[in-house]
Parts: sequence; C-alpha cells; structure tokens
Amino acid sequence: MSLQFLSDKETLAGQSHSSPVVSVCWTRPSTSTAGLVISGDTDGRIKLFDAHSARAYRNLPVAHHNAVHCITANHTGTTVLTSAIDGTITAWNLEPFAAQLSPGDDVDQDGEVPLLLLPVEDAASLITGQIDSLPACPVGEAAQGGKLSEAWQTALHPTLPCFAAVGAGATLTLHATPTSGDAVSFGTMLGRAQPPPSRTGSKDLFGLSLAFHASGTLLAVGTNTGRVLLYMLTWPSPHKPVLDLVAMFADHPAPIRALSFTDTLLLVGSDDRTVSVHDVQPILTAPGVLSDEEHVRLAGTVASLAAHKGWVLALGAPAASTVFASVGADKTIKFWDLASATKSTPVFSASEVKPIRAFAFQPRAGDEGTEATMTRFVTASEDGALRWYRSAGLG
Repeated sequence: MSLQFLSDKETLAGQSHSSPVVSVCWTRPSTSTAGLVISGDTDGRIKLFDAHSARAYRNLPVAHHNAVHCITANHTGTTVLTSAIDGTITAWNLEPFAAQLSPGDDVDQDGEVPLLLLPVEDAASLITGQIDSLPACPVGEAAQGGKLSEAWQTALHPTLPCFAAVGAGATLTLHATPTSGDAVSFGTMLGRAQPPPSRTGSKDLFGLSLAFHASGTLLAVGTNTGRVLLYMLTWPSPHKPVLDLVAMFADHPAPIRALSFTDTLLLVGSDDRTVSVHDVQPILTAPGVLSDEEHVRLAGTVASLAAHKGWVLALGAPAASTVFASVGADKTIKFWDLASATKSTPVFSASEVKPIRAFAFQPRAGDEGTEATMTRFVTASEDGALRWYRSAGLG
C-alpha cells in the first residue's frame, strides 16, 4: 500500500495560537460544514477553527489558565470536554455550530481575513459546566483523607453523559457531564477502579494516557511504568457503572503517553520510541464470566513497531482500517499498514520544522459518528499553528 499526503492549508499567522499547541480534536462534519477543529495551547487558550477553511472563530471565554492537554468529543461532536494540567475541566456545547454554513474566503477592507462570528451572542453560553477539581469519592461514600480524584488525563464517553479521568495511583474514575433535566451535577463521581499493587508490581503508578473504545465498553490507561491497564465498563444500573480490570500489558519499559483504539485493536505508544499493537476483539466478544488470567491470554500482541527517534506522543486510526498514524517527538508523523508484508516499515512519513504535539483525523459524516477517514488530518505544532493534510488523490 502506498500513501501520500499533501499539506493542504494552515492557520493564518494572525489567527494561530501564540504559544505551543498541545492538543487538538476534529468534530464530526454536518450536512453544512466540514466540522470544527478545537485546539488547546500551553497558556490555557482554546481556539475553534472551521475545518474546511482553517479560519478561526472569535475568541472563546477563558476556561483554563494552564496547558490544555486533553480535548475529546462525543460521537456526534455536540459536546466537547477540555482539561488542563492544573486539574480544571470544562464542558462545551457545540450544537449551535451545526446550523452554520461553511464560511467563504471573504476579506475585509484592509485585505485581512476576519475572524468568524460565533453562532451565539454570548460566547460564555457555549460552556455548560466548569470545575476546578474532581470530588474525592462517589456519592454516598465517605472521603478518605480528603484527597481529590486526580484528572491528569480525561476522556469523554463516546455516547453517554460521562467522562473518565486518571492520575496519581493510576486510579480510574468516572464522572457525570451536564445534561438537560438531569439532577446529577457536572463532575459527580459515578465510580472508580484502583489497580492493586500485586497486579501492577508498583506502588508509585501514575496514569499518563487514557482512551475509550468507540463502543464505550473498553477503557485503556497508560502508566508511567510502561504498563497498560484495560478495563471493561458496564452499567448494571443508571449512575452506577462498574469497571473491571480485564487485561494488563507490560510490553514497554518506559512511560505510555499515547493510546488509541480501532474496532479490534489497541495501539500503545511509549517513551521507548516503539508502538505495540494488541488484539482486543476476543475480549470484546468474550463472555463476562472469564477470569482475569483468561482475558490476559485472549488479548495477544499483534506487532511491535519501531521507527521513531523520539517519544511516541500521539496515535490515531480509522476504526475499521489496518492503517494508523503515530506522532513522535522527532517532529515526524508516520503511517503504518498492519496488512503490509513489511508492516514494521512506515508506508508514509512526514516532518515539520517544529515538533508535532498532537493530530486528529477528520471524522466521517453520517451515522458512523466519529469514525475517522484516511483522507484528511490536522496536526498541532509547537510553533502555534495547525496544519491540514489531504490525501494526494483528493482535489
């Protein structure tokens, strides 16, 4: 398989971030727009861009005061969750953008491309919830030592009004997001799971990365020790989720900063500059009565790939594809094809002048939700700019 991508467009100098961009998310296109690209930088600023024109919208309210390193959207692209390294978390409603038409290429009288107008008069109305820290325990339980739940990484559930968070101790927690007519407040802890030291071999675990499977039933946590914890999420009753640790992978000797799911695979990127690929389909289809040891045996390692010369910072793939992409601290983005006879060699590689910190594929429009395509992607760079790439065969 041969892949080629061309640099399509990038943010205008006056509309780019003024500090390094460390997170980016591309929401699902609608019938009238190509979707939105949301990005966050090290100063806590969040920007919105029209995905077709790369033009920025007018400034959003200040929601964070430190690096925004997590941005995730639900499968419809109507809700986005942003979180910063200071523990602040914000929920955004992007539904008003769905009715907007894609903007043209108009310029003002000075020849400048103006910022796009927001679809609401009050920009603050796009925020549906903000919290400075997470609660220490689920509703009905007594707090132990008053320690708050950690939120180093967050991930919005694809379909349900909740999000996951992880941090110190690699303790995984689930929290409510704002919904109309629901009395449960934003951030309320719904459940948690703490990996036992006897299973992980370390008392000083820290959760560095977090990812939901598109089904919402699997949740992966990458740790500072190189271990990956895989949980099964079930809901025996409303607001009472159960998290079961079903597998643990120890293929890497260095921290795990990148995780991503396809339909059947879990992609793991490490500071050891390699990417491991695990088959999770048997776990998804296995009966729930299996023991932990049986689940571990089911989830086999498909491949271990090495080509980056720096930490692996980000991973992503279309849901049903054997091709995926990885971003490294070596300023490169590489594409891999697991169906290729030479799968250990990237099928496409590109680099930028400044390090790439994050990227996102364009989701498909329609019922597939956030299933990504292989036709377009956007990168977020330390120079403050976003750059769009398209498949060379596209016009």
